[in-house]
Amino acid sequence: MNRRKLLFFSGLIVLLILLPWVFQAAYTRHILVMAVIYTFSAMGLNVIFGFAGQTAFGLPAFFALGAYISSLLALKLGFPFGLCLLGTMVLSAGFGFIIGYPCLQLRGIYFGITTMAFAQILYYIVSNWVELTRGPMGLVGIPPASFGLGDHLQFVFNGELRYYYLVLVASLLTLFFLSRFMDTRLGRGFVAIRENQDLSASIGIHPFWVKMIAFMLACVITGMGGSFYAHFVKFVSPIEFQWYFIGLTFIMVITGGIGTIWGPFIGGAIFTVLPEVFRAVETYRNILVGAVLILIVIFFPEGIMGKVAQWRGKRAQPAWERKNA
Repeated sequence: MNRRKLLFFSGLIVLLILLPWVFQAAYTRHILVMAVIYTFSAMGLNVIFGFAGQTAFGLPAFFALGAYISSLLALKLGFPFGLCLLGTMVLSAGFGFIIGYPCLQLRGIYFGITTMAFAQILYYIVSNWVELTRGPMGLVGIPPASFGLGDHLQFVFNGELRYYYLVLVASLLTLFFLSRFMDTRLGRGFVAIRENQDLSASIGIHPFWVKMIAFMLACVITGMGGSFYAHFVKFVSPIEFQWYFIGLTFIMVITGGIGTIWGPFIGGAIFTVLPEVFRAVETYRNILVGAVLILIVIFFPEGIMGKVAQWRGKRAQPAWERKNA
């Protein structure tokens, strides 16, 4: 990484650290926490959609699934937050395999539509399995996130400021992992599948299993966001499976920059904050958000990070192209 790029991202991280001290109102900090939490869904979708080139329309439903898994592990089994998060990651990967195995037999739009069908099935399950999920009433009383040993050595993330730094650190570590992962042989395999699946198969890459790993990794990251969400708002319901959120997640990825490391994070933050900024003009809020999206697509066709790269005098370079950067 060259000096200019290092300074840019260092400054961005410092800005993220200082934001809750600039905006100290509880409501504003709440929005900041939600903005970072939603970036997990965008980062997860970017793995399968941006890196591997597979249009998994139903993937954002794993955000809601992760929220339910983590909540049930805490409420039904009494697991501490650390085990809830770990269990959510493992079970999200498992569900990703179960759903991905039949779906990834298909290509293109057929794959995307099939994942959407599975998302709808998950919605009906959580809505009607009242004995487990309480159906439309949702799960309440979810304990806050905490880490420690024993009952007297617990550090509880019971406020917006503490929770902001928890999810910020988790999201930055996820970004760092993805940046390193995409420089590996498997990460480059994702890109090879995206560019030309048949050609990649001819050079020894197994398209099905590479796409399976990409899909499972995307499910894990998205499920993590759901776990953080559940322990922050302390309530989950089937409304988390709504199509609005699925569409919004795609907007986050496209706005930030498809196939870039930081793009989904930035796009996720923007389109979580914007609807709240326009809340004062409730009647025109969706119109204004839509107008901003249109302007971004027109003036930032490669996403925000693509435009940033142009300002630096070169096109956007995802992690796998940055060997000599």
